[in-house]
Amino acid sequence: MRRNRRGAREGLKLRGTLVITVIGKDGKVKTRRVIRNTVTSDGITAICELIVGIRTTPFKYIAIGQGTPSESGLGAEVARKEATVNVPGYAYWEATFTADASWSITEAGIFDAPSGGTMLAYQSFGAVDLSPGDQIRITWSLTLS
Repeated sequence: MRRNRRGAREGLKLRGTLVITVIGKDGKVKTRRVIRNTVTSDGITAICELIVGIRTTPFKYIAIGQGTPSESGLGAEVARKEATVNVPGYAYWEATFTADASWSITEAGIFDAPSGGTMLAYQSFGAVDLSPGDQIRITWSLTLS
């Protein structure tokens, strides 16, 4: 980070962390992963639009899938739900999904709509295998630094 002549910060970056926690039917944590995420170009544009009031739709949905995400969306979405959202000095989302079949989750994203919509951030990762009844908790945070 640099400061300009007036002391204002330049070169701000939006950084995010995705935490994946798998909880078995017995309530015990089976696995936990921490991964850096990718913020989309559309997501950065949407943040700028939120700041100046052009956009009013917040990002409050997390989706998981079994494909490979791209800037435009998830490759093969399995489930999406409204996340618990909190902003204690940074943006924070959390959602827990219960597998109703055998799932092999390989992607996740944050969206502004219950279906379709603009994707703020996404990440692909090595397969997280779930059996029916297992839960996967997605916790996401974004900070501007």
